[in-house]
Amino acid sequence: MAIAFALTLAPANNALAASASNEQASGEAASASDTSGAEASDRPPVLGDGPLVLRDYWVTPSVGDYRRGPLHRDPIEAQLARGDWPEPGASGAEGRPGEWRRIETGPEGEIAGADLMGGYALATIESPDDRVVLLKAARHAAVCVEGAWHVGDPYARGDVDVPIRLAAGRNRLLFHLVGAGFSASLEPAGKNATLCAAGAVLPDLVRGETLTNGMASLTLVNASDQRLTDLELLATVVEDANEAQGEATSPVSHPVPSLESLARTPVRLRLPTIKPAEGMSEVRVRIDLVQARGARQDADNDDAEASARAVLATETVALRVAGAGEPIVRTFVSELDDSLQPYTVVPPAAPIAEGERPGVVLALHDAGQSSHAFAKLCTPKPWAYTVCPQGRGDYGFDWEDWAAADALEALDHFLANHETDERRVSVAGHGMGGHGAWLLGVTHPGRFAAVAPSAGWVSFRTYGGASLGGDPSTPMLDALTRGVAPGEVDRLLTNLERTAVAVVHGAEDRVVSPAESRYLRGRLGEFHPNFLYHEPPGVGHDAARTCELPAAVDLMRRARLDADPDQLDYTTLDPGAVGGSDWARIESQVEALTPSRVVLRRDPKGRSISGRTTNVARMSLDLSGLEGDGPVRVRIDGKTVPVPKTPGSGRLWLAQQDARGLPSPGEWRVYRPNSRLKHSGRSGGFKSVFDHRPLLVYGTRGTAEENRWAEAKARYDAQLFAYRGAGSLEVAPDVLFNPYGDRTRSVVLYGNADTNAAWRPLLGGSPVRVERGRVDVGPRPEMGDDLAVLMVRPRPGSRNACVAVVGGTGVVGMRMTNRLRYFWSGVAYPDLMIYGPETLVDGVGDVRAAGRFSNDWSVGPDIVWRDLAL
Repeated sequence: MAIAFALTLAPANNALAASASNEQASGEAASASDTSGAEASDRPPVLGDGPLVLRDYWVTPSVGDYRRGPLHRDPIEAQLARGDWPEPGASGAEGRPGEWRRIETGPEGEIAGADLMGGYALATIESPDDRVVLLKAARHAAVCVEGAWHVGDPYARGDVDVPIRLAAGRNRLLFHLVGAGFSASLEPAGKNATLCAAGAVLPDLVRGETLTNGMASLTLVNASDQRLTDLELLATVVEDANEAQGEATSPVSHPVPSLESLARTPVRLRLPTIKPAEGMSEVRVRIDLVQARGARQDADNDDAEASARAVLATETVALRVAGAGEPIVRTFVSELDDSLQPYTVVPPAAPIAEGERPGVVLALHDAGQSSHAFAKLCTPKPWAYTVCPQGRGDYGFDWEDWAAADALEALDHFLANHETDERRVSVAGHGMGGHGAWLLGVTHPGRFAAVAPSAGWVSFRTYGGASLGGDPSTPMLDALTRGVAPGEVDRLLTNLERTAVAVVHGAEDRVVSPAESRYLRGRLGEFHPNFLYHEPPGVGHDAARTCELPAAVDLMRRARLDADPDQLDYTTLDPGAVGGSDWARIESQVEALTPSRVVLRRDPKGRSISGRTTNVARMSLDLSGLEGDGPVRVRIDGKTVPVPKTPGSGRLWLAQQDARGLPSPGEWRVYRPNSRLKHSGRSGGFKSVFDHRPLLVYGTRGTAEENRWAEAKARYDAQLFAYRGAGSLEVAPDVLFNPYGDRTRSVVLYGNADTNAAWRPLLGGSPVRVERGRVDVGPRPEMGDDLAVLMVRPRPGSRNACVAVVGGTGVVGMRMTNRLRYFWSGVAYPDLMIYGPETLVDGVGDVRAAGRFSNDWSVGPDIVWRDLAL
């Protein structure tokens, strides 16, 4: 579950080179079985016109530290960053940095060896020319092909065909392994573009109903060296579903964003109106990828005048037809990245009585499950719908980060399309989903009437082995690790005081220790008036699910939220995660990422609000619940706040500041909201850049080496987010990016001020400037041509979007960012991080600076420096 997840996906790094021998369709290289060891070592297999199974590897066991955290150690990756590939087999090469050995593969080219988790396998092949091929591999975290990283398949899904570019001559492929069972092969790309139905997101049809405005999603692979433009998808029903109803079927067109070379990404499309005929169990739909002929880069179609469009790829998918009472898959477009996401709905067990509105149970699956598989385990409830979100994948970020956002988006989409009682919404989950239920409950006070976790865990601190090593109390380690605090359930448990809680944990659970739930039971017992705890003896992990315990189900059935409470008491660790509850919202903190609390009471008739705060710099109050109109009286922390004449509704913005607008503890004043300040919609943290439809922009104004790195790194990030988060990140070069375009989108810049043309229009006013040979942070320079930089800033002219930087002061520093784990749950990054080349070897000791910008986004005391001397 989460521990296996952490080990499987812990960053791995690359740097290997080896040889591989195999049977060749061209007959130009002998197979491994026909060649002596010496010959195989000296003669890498030659890529022919057919598939090539890699069979000859040099391997080394794990040489690094891949525990969950923002930085990892790996001397092999450090070697690669310096541009120094290891040469196993060469004189004196063995043992530094790892013990390399030749390995024999199994009959299908698979590698055995339990000691290889976190290790590397290096293969060498020879290509007769420059070409793009498809890499088919599994049980590896990533692969480095002559310096360019590509996504791996650590979960062994078996459907991740990655296009890679090979140069004429010898090519080294370095695989970072997640354990035994790894295998790899190369196949001809065939076409420039392919559509993959594996992993498609498809809505269910419902017998007797018509699907209108339905959406679907497939994976599009650009297996060429050219950017694909002017694309669209055509969807056509190929069964007689509509014809049987006397309706015409015509193709429906949907545009596709331009696609970078070697890209692999989900793309969504609109479906035709479909009404399945009686007796049909599925309806087949043909999807055609078409392109305007003038935009084509290939010349494989001689009939160029036949039509205005050419078909590049075709795939057929089957939409399931669900019967009455069966779980139904629905889809929605995520506001995070415009990707299509699914969730499964289990209808009530019986028709809801007239005049009543059903409740909703938001049910979160365990690690390794799909939402649909989990839905089948949920017994239909006579009083409620059960909504099972996918969480951005079977492993779903442990229901943190984008998975938590996915759960809320799915719930909101369902509520917007169904008549329900929103005061009777509960959240439940099992295992990983149990942690998610706890987390959603404590971070969204006032959203759920009941929280019902089973076999849940507290945090990565107690369960997932998160660690950076060293003394966690040092300022630098605190700056690097404080960002994971919002995922620690126990620090926010008091937010559940007005929420019903049901906890189930099998006494013999060997996956998640019952100690996790026992600890939280003890904490609840200190203050909570309404919770249930059940620990069935002799029961293991898979058998104890809260959704099936009658007492827990009854607690959820009876639980109801107070629709509009006049008293609030809630705590948040990050206003960006959720800063509000009901009518109050914390906008920013005095000390970032430490508990901020408000205890407030309002008198609607008297039009007054009073209370106290802890660690709150700014907050806002919704006045719409006050009756009548006229003045509003506000008293905070024992002092009356001067409030100008205020209308009876709207939002009041308060800050601890003086008359000049400067921070002033204990002096609360009304202020005008300013998008240039940190607020709950943009509170910082590097990972927040991926919350607003981000565009990945790589620099093209550097050296050839710098430009190659930027393009490869942007592509790798997009591939990785697609694999780990079922997301879609658009990639573009700086020369095609309009920095003054859609300012609601966040942007990630790869490179620095010298190499990326978008730097000046987006970051020209930033107090941090990265260029070749130096980083200037306010008045302080940090010198060196091998420094890596991660940074996030507000996007000019936008209220919520950000601009992030992934880059460095030279190509070595840029390569040091290759395997950063910002797409891992339980890992957080501050607003700014600068580190040197020894970080991959010595750890935190070579981090030069890390921390968060002040609430006005200036460089302040929250930036921690390794060397305190200016």
